[in-house]
Amino acid sequence: SVNAFIETLINKAKRIEWKMTAYCNEMVGSFDGHDYFDSYSLIVGQNSTILKPGEMLEIYAGVGAYSRAAQAKLKVAGVVIPSNENGISVYKTKSASMPGNYKVPIKLSFRNRYTGKEEVNSFNIEYTVVKPCN
Repeated sequence: SVNAFIETLINKAKRIEWKMTAYCNEMVGSFDGHDYFDSYSLIVGQNSTILKPGEMLEIYAGVGAYSRAAQAKLKVAGVVIPSNENGISVYKTKSASMPGNYKVPIKLSFRNRYTGKEEVNSFNIEYTVVKPCN
């Protein structure tokens, strides 16, 4: 029947897609070893943007693929937050005790191994404290 033929075509297309995806995943980085990446990108995250008074705000930051070689430095309120063994800097603080909108200014710097220069990026992590429902 036509439906069975279409199902067969869809299944074959999915198998080809899976094989192509697996091949591409295997090839990423394999041409040039660990130096395959040729650019950096900031990776910053936070556990939540809406918090209750006194809840913990966590900020995660890294460079590229969380590269330790980039010597990333996270600064929050002028204090350097060291990187862990994976090259990730984790900052934790309690949220404000009063409801409202808040900003945490952060600065992330890293050494660009291709230019040899330190690059610095500054921005704000924003979150909202909401009044708890009773």
